[in-house]
Amino acid sequence: MLAEHPPLAEQPLIRFKPHSATQKFDFSINDSFAPRGEVFFAQFGSAPPITTGDIRPAGFRVVRANPYTGQVHDFMINLKPGKAGEGPERPVAVRFSPDGQSLYVVDFGILGADVATAIPFSETGAVWRIVRA
Repeated sequence: MLAEHPPLAEQPLIRFKPHSATQKFDFSINDSFAPRGEVFFAQFGSAPPITTGDIRPAGFRVVRANPYTGQVHDFMINLKPGKAGEGPERPVAVRFSPDGQSLYVVDFGILGADVATAIPFSETGAVWRIVRA
């Protein structure tokens, strides 16, 4: 136990939606991809119905945030999740290439669930490379 507790931060820098399960992040280093210093976050997402009941699932995307204003915007969302999906299912990490021209997204893959447990699907994870057109 500390004799004198250090002061706590007044407010968080950035806030996320409940159950978004925000994971690893990286900063843009090249203005041609995104403004330098913007932060990109992987959001694994909730595990309905276990964690959210009937609430619409959160996460399942990559978001970008301005660390000065705290504004968070969707960057990449898989609009067709599942085995026939067209993009990352459950992002767990993002990392920019050394030149800042590409964003790599590590995807856990498909994760099903029932009322008692999570059920991962083998061979559905991947690494995605995103570049600006």
